[in-house]
Amino acid sequence: MFQLDYRRSTDTSAAWSSLTGRSATFEVVGLVPGTKYAFKARGGLRLASSGVVDDASWGEYSVESVYATSGGRSSRGLLMQHLGRVVITFWWQ
Repeated sequence: MFQLDYRRSTDTSAAWSSLTGRSATFEVVGLVPGTKYAFKARGGLRLASSGVVDDASWGEYSVESVYATSGGRSSRGLLMQHLGRVVITFWWQ
């Protein structure tokens, strides 16, 4: 099991958003163009007796890393028009 947590890097009081899955690859969607995000990850083992994610035995989090999405904002703080979606893909080897 893997868990990826993320939030806007400038909003340190905000709760982390989390993605969990069996694969070591995550696609993070819905990110705002021209924005910095902090990410941290950890691995874990799902306990065989229950199979419930909440009962996973998690390792320690990785060092927090900050990445910026491409694109920009308008002078009014509104998003510029973008075709497609903002996506960051993470994987472990």
